[in-house]
Amino acid sequence: MQKAHTTVYQQHKRYMRGTEYENMEPRDFFDQDISKEIQNKIENTNIILMIDVNQNVIKGSFTKRMEEMGMINVFKRINMGQMPATHHRGRFPISTIYVSENLTPTRAGILPKTKGVQGDHRNMYVDIIITCRINVERKLYLSAPVLSCSTGSGDDNVGVRCY
Repeated sequence: MQKAHTTVYQQHKRYMRGTEYENMEPRDFFDQDISKEIQNKIENTNIILMIDVNQNVIKGSFTKRMEEMGMINVFKRINMGQMPATHHRGRFPISTIYVSENLTPTRAGILPKTKGVQGDHRNMYVDIIITCRINVERKLYLSAPVLSCSTGSGDDNVGVRCY
């Protein structure tokens, strides 16, 4: 099988063949599907979405759609829109973390290409303060994958211990 036929995009095109979605672009189908899921849950659920969207996550159409639904790109919020390329061969960020408006991200970061779990994307993390119903403040540490939030310096190791 040729490499062009083994991409996720091509897999989705084959899957959609013969269905009511046959003439739809797989990326549009995904955007529509995930948007529908978020819209159905955003009122009653805290949402954290860590995703590779394969387009510029600072000014692309996916980010605009997420923002229209009340989702926040944590790097736009915390780092004032400054992000490095997130794919090892890329020129701009294509992966990010979105959270629903009712969550409060306090810190977010992207590890250097040589740190964390090795792959074709850089590892990311976000710290979120969650207030429980009894008004006890706790920090929630997230990363994708879980152990990648440790850079070996300072209090970043706390995130690993929290799991």
